[in-house]
Amino acid sequence: DWKLSLDVFTQRHDQQTPIPVKDLIGRIGYAQLGMEQSGFGITYKNGSFILQGRYNDYQSGSAFGNLNILPNPDGKLQQPSWYLQGKYTLPLARDLTLSLKSSIMENSWESDTYPLPPNSASYALPNYLIKFKDSGYWASLMIESRRINGGASLRYDGIESNRLTAGVESTWCEAIDSYSITTNKNSTMGIVDYSNTPLAFIDAKSAKRQTTNLYLSDRVTLNDATAVALTMGIIDTSDMKSHLYGRAAVVYQPTRNDIFKIMASSGERYPSFQEMYLAPSPYGTGNPGLTYESVQSIETQYVRKINMNLTAGLNLFYIMNSDQIVRDSSGIFQNYGKSTIKGFETELHGKMTLDDTFLLSYSYIDGEAENNSGIESDLSNTASHLIKAAYSYDFSNGWSLGTIWNYVGSKKRSSIDVRDDLASYNTLDIALGWDMNTNKGWYAQGVVKNLGNTIVRYPSPALTYTDDYPIADRSFWIKTGWKF
Repeated sequence: DWKLSLDVFTQRHDQQTPIPVKDLIGRIGYAQLGMEQSGFGITYKNGSFILQGRYNDYQSGSAFGNLNILPNPDGKLQQPSWYLQGKYTLPLARDLTLSLKSSIMENSWESDTYPLPPNSASYALPNYLIKFKDSGYWASLMIESRRINGGASLRYDGIESNRLTAGVESTWCEAIDSYSITTNKNSTMGIVDYSNTPLAFIDAKSAKRQTTNLYLSDRVTLNDATAVALTMGIIDTSDMKSHLYGRAAVVYQPTRNDIFKIMASSGERYPSFQEMYLAPSPYGTGNPGLTYESVQSIETQYVRKINMNLTAGLNLFYIMNSDQIVRDSSGIFQNYGKSTIKGFETELHGKMTLDDTFLLSYSYIDGEAENNSGIESDLSNTASHLIKAAYSYDFSNGWSLGTIWNYVGSKKRSSIDVRDDLASYNTLDIALGWDMNTNKGWYAQGVVKNLGNTIVRYPSPALTYTDDYPIADRSFWIKTGWKF
C-alpha cells in the first residue's frame, strides 16, 4: 500500500564570460559564470497520504556583482533551499472530499564578492585594511527566510457535470536570519559587522508577511464539445490591501481535429523583501510602502490536428501590468506606471517520416510602457521576433542526428539608456547521439552548441557596464549514461 522514491543529483561547470567585460568605473576582467548544484528528493505515498521533500544547494560565480561592479574571480552567490510538504485526502461522504495540506520551506540568499582592482583579472584579498577607493569593496551578505503554509479544501461532485471546490489557505513568511559584513562604510578602512545596526544591507526584522486566500472554483462540462473552468477568490495580506482575483477558461472541441480555447485571468506579484527593505546602496533602495503588481491577461488558442503526424497551433495574447515595481531615477523601488504586451505565437510540429521529428515556431511580441505621468515609451529589453526550428532523424543501430536553430530579434533600451538597441543574433546547435537500447544499456550524445561562435549577450542596465553581458559562445558537450 505504500511507495517510496528517492533521487540525488549533482552538476557543475566553471565557465566564464567568453570575452572580458568593462564596468562603469573602468575595471576589466572575465566575469565568472561557473555553477555548482546538488540536491536530493524524497517522496512517500501511503493510500491517501503523500509526503514530499527536497534539498537543493545552488552556488554560482557572482558574475557581474551585486553592486554592478566586476567582482573577484572567487566571488560566490549561494542560494541553498529545502522544503517539506504533505497532503491528506479524506472522503467524508459519497460526493464530498476533504483535502488537507501543509508545507514548510526555507531558502537563503548569500553573496560574498569583492570587486577587482582597476585593469586586473585577479587579486588576492587581504584580510584587513581594505580601502574602497584603491582596492575595491568587500561585502559578505546573507538573508534567510522561512515560509509556512497550510490549507484545507472541500470538493463536491453531487451536481451533475460540475465539480465544485471551496478552500482556504494561509501563508506565513518572514526573515529568520541575516548578516551584513562589509568594508567600513564611513572611513573605507577595515571591515565592520553591520548585521544588527541601521547600516545593515537589509532591514530583516521588518521582513514578514501573512497572507490568507479564500477561493471557490467550478469545472463545468456543458456538453460533449464544451467545458468551462471558473475560479474566484479574495486574498488578504498583512502588509498591503486585500483584493479580489479571478480566472476563467473555455475549451471547445467541435471535431476530433479542432480545439479552441479562450482564457482570462487577473493576478498579482507581491514585492520581495529586498524590494521593500533593502538599505540604500548602488543597487537600489527598498520601499516599505510598495503594493503588489497587478496583472490582467486574455489569451486565445486554436489547435489543428492536420493528420496523425502533424499538428499546428496559433496563440493570441494580451497582457496588461499595472503598479509595476521599478527603480526610479534615485534608485528607490516604486510602483511605477503600467505596461501592455500583445502578440501571437504559431507552431507546426510532427513527423514527415517514421524516423524523423521536426518543429517550427514563430513568436511576435509588441508592447509599450507608461509611467505615472502618462508618458509612453517602447517596451525595453524585449525581442519582438523569435524563431525556432528543430529537426532530428533516427538512423539504424541506435544513431540519431539533430539540429536546432534559434533567432532572437533586437531589443530596445529603456528611456534613460542612450545606447543603440541590443543587436539580434542567431545560434545553431548540432547533436549526434547513440543509444544501445531504448530500454536499458549505454547511451551517449555529443553536442556542439552555438556552432557559429556567436557572442550571446544579455542586456545590462543603464550606467553599469560599458557593453552588455556576454554570457555564451561556442561550446562542446558530451553526455553519457546507463539505463537500467
